[in-house]
Amino acid sequence: MDEVVARAPARRNVFVALLVVNLMQLALWGPQLVQDPDPLIGVLVAFLLVSALFVGAALLVARSVALVLDNDTLRLVRRWRPLVIPRTSVRAVRGSVPGRPSWSDAVLLDVDGRTVRLPTLEPSPAILVPRLQRWAGVGEAPVDGVT
Repeated sequence: MDEVVARAPARRNVFVALLVVNLMQLALWGPQLVQDPDPLIGVLVAFLLVSALFVGAALLVARSVALVLDNDTLRLVRRWRPLVIPRTSVRAVRGSVPGRPSWSDAVLLDVDGRTVRLPTLEPSPAILVPRLQRWAGVGEAPVDGVT
């Protein structure tokens, strides 16, 4: 059974703010272009239209990152470069500040000879580190031969 244990914080506010600014500028420069067909204003309005379309499209297709656990795998579900880590590969789970998950800003997984840094997720590392340690059956220090 899949369980979503964390999600990336929403960053849609930036897209909404950009879209509002673009539409306000279009409302300002559009009538100016109609009254005075200056080529420079035409280029500005065209740029604003294209920019508003790109920001609107980004708003529509923006997906958040999710950390999903099941019995055997940890999956980081995201649009680009999804990550799948088998439970048996996890050797240690810790925060970016050793011994202090509440001070940490990221979760680090030691996985078969490499360290994987998870992106910023909610809830914080103070909650995620113990949760992932229980799921993997490991601690902060790398352990060989964990099953």
